[in-house]
Amino acid sequence: MTGIRPNPRLSIGVPVYNGEKYLRVALDSLLAQTFEDFEIIISDNASTDKTQEICEEYAAKDNRIRYERQAINQGAAANYNRTFELARGELFKWAAHDDACLPTFLEKCVDALDKAGKDTVLAYTIATTIDADGEAIIPDPYANGDTLRPSSKFAAARVVHTLRYISLANATFGVIRSEHLKRTRLIGPFVASDYVLMIELAMLGRFSRLDERLLLRRKHSGGSRHESNPTLADVEKWFRGSSGGKTVLSPRLKLLLEYYRSVFVADVSTITKLACASVIIPAMTERKLRVATGKWRRQIMRPASPT
Repeated sequence: MTGIRPNPRLSIGVPVYNGEKYLRVALDSLLAQTFEDFEIIISDNASTDKTQEICEEYAAKDNRIRYERQAINQGAAANYNRTFELARGELFKWAAHDDACLPTFLEKCVDALDKAGKDTVLAYTIATTIDADGEAIIPDPYANGDTLRPSSKFAAARVVHTLRYISLANATFGVIRSEHLKRTRLIGPFVASDYVLMIELAMLGRFSRLDERLLLRRKHSGGSRHESNPTLADVEKWFRGSSGGKTVLSPRLKLLLEYYRSVFVADVSTITKLACASVIIPAMTERKLRVATGKWRRQIMRPASPT
C-alpha cells in the first residue's frame, strides 16, 4: 500500500444493505486497483445478514477501509449520501456492493480527470452487465445504454444532452470531483434521483466517458436496486426507507419538478439557470418521442411468427 497519504486523494463510498452474497467480490475488486491512493467508506444500512461481520473483517485487515453501521435503515438515498459526508478525498466514487471494477478502473478515470482539467467534473467507463454468477450476459441488455457524454462549453447544451441520453446509472458510479459534488443535492429520496444528480453535475461541467468496459454491473433478482423492487412504489420505498413519507405526486411529475428545482437551486448564474430551465420540457419530449419511435421500429421489424 505504498503511496497512501493520511488524506487520500480519492474516497470510495460503499453503501450496503444485506450485501453478504456479493460484498466480498466488490471490496476485493476495489482493493485490487492499480491506483492505490484511496479510502473506502462503508455505510451499513442496518443489515440483518452477515454484512457487518464481513465489513469488520475487511476493515481489520486494510487500514484504508472505514466502517460505519446505521442503527436503523434510513433508505438508500441517505445511506449513499452518508458515505460522501464522511469522505476526505478531493475525488469521490460510489461503488455498489454487488458490482465490481476491473483493476485499472480508478487509474483510468483519475487520469482522465487530470488530463481534462477542472471544467470536467466526472469521468466514467462503459460497463458489462453480469449475472448473479458473475458471467457476462450475452447479448448485453444494456450494451447501448452508455451514451452519456455532455461535453459542450454551454451548461444548457449539457443539460439537453443529459436529458436526451441518460438511461443507466453508470456515470453515477464514475469518479467525481468532490468540490463539484458538494454543490449538488446529492442523491434524493425519490425515484430516478440519480438522473437529477447527473443534471446538476452537467450544469457544473463536462463528463468524460472512457470507451473501455471497466465496470461490471450485476443484474440479479436479489439485488437492492430495481431488480428486487418491481413497482415504482417499491423503488420509492427503497430510496426513502421504511420510515420515510410517501410523495403524493406521480414519479414522472415528481421527476420533472425535481429537474426544475435542481436548475433553480444550482450554484450558477441566473442567465444559466434560465437557459437550462428553458430546455427541460423540449428535451424530455424529444427523448420520449425517440424512445417511442424506437419501440415502434423494433415491433415492425420483428420477424413474423411461423404459422
